Amino acid sequence: MRITKDNQLKPHYLVYNHPNGGGYAVARKSLNITLEPGVYEEFCDYAGKKGIRASPWVNAKMKEFIEEEKEAEAEKEANKKRK
Repeated sequence: MRITKDNQLKPHYLVYNHPNGGGYAVARKSLNITLEPGVYEEFCDYAGKKGIRASPWVNAKMKEFIEEEKEAEAEKEANKKRK
């Protein structure tokens, strides 16, 4: 996120250009996270061997969590309707 002159938060947009022309914009948000001592270093040791970077991995895990929560909410709503 960036702060504009009028102190409003605006997302950063990264534009990816495709080799065949065209492109698309992606909003990006930077966050600071707090981890237990040694967790990041150990993650990097294992992830580095597989070419995994922290940000894309965290993003994927967050999406996975969101999908699981949506499914749980849908199941809960379905169970309410059955009663």
